Amino acid sequence: RFRREYDVSIGEWRAIALLKIDAPLSLNKLARASGLDKAQMSRVISALVRRRLVVRETGGAQRAVRLTLTRQGMAAY
Repeated sequence: RFRREYDVSIGEWRAIALLKIDAPLSLNKLARASGLDKAQMSRVISALVRRRLVVRETGGAQRAVRLTLTRQGMAAY
């Protein structure tokens, strides 16, 4: 249903919803919160980045990658 009506998979929807609630998140935190393993979430995020719904940002002392929704991602939500 999500794919048909909104053009997102269940995993993509989980990621979008979690990022809407609690961004920025690391890939590890997002994977744990969604119940997916890190590899699965990495593939989900890569697809969302390609579609310009999510942006990866690096920064901070540990150069951690932070994930946030783009304007398009917010609109998709």
